[in-house]
Amino acid sequence: EELEKLKSSAMSTFQKIRAFVAEIRPMMLDDLGLVPTLKKHVSSIKEVTGIDVSLTINGAEKKLEPYLEVFLFRSVQELINNAIKRNQNNTNMHIEIVLTLDNNRVILSVKDDGKEFSAEDLKSEDGLGVNLIEERVGLLGGTFNIQTTNVASVDVTMSIPVLQTSMD
Repeated sequence: EELEKLKSSAMSTFQKIRAFVAEIRPMMLDDLGLVPTLKKHVSSIKEVTGIDVSLTINGAEKKLEPYLEVFLFRSVQELINNAIKRNQNNTNMHIEIVLTLDNNRVILSVKDDGKEFSAEDLKSEDGLGVNLIEERVGLLGGTFNIQTTNVASVDVTMSIPVLQTSMD
């Protein structure tokens, strides 16, 4: 009986670790690229939370450098999670994600229409999320902007140059 409990506990822990690793870096990202992985993530968020999340892709879908795909995916995760945390009692909130891909840069915008929030408050939230995103965008030679208004409580936009590869 003890052995069965131990086996069950070990299996549960293994499944939690596996889910955690998949959340950090989904295998789908390596296999299919950023756009299909984002579509799957958005669908999952909608299913789990009931929050209306939309994803718009502008430009031709293409594979980006792996570090950039991971960074963009993790940024979307962080920004969605922040919006959900800030608006815990607002199931009518809408989150809009727009990813624009062109030959020279990638632009990511994540907006939510939850409660009003200042850019300063966003940067001082628990954790390092938004500050780390801004720092990494700068390291990648890009620009980062947060706007807060009454219409969209938070609009985070980043533009990052894309390295030209011979495979394009």
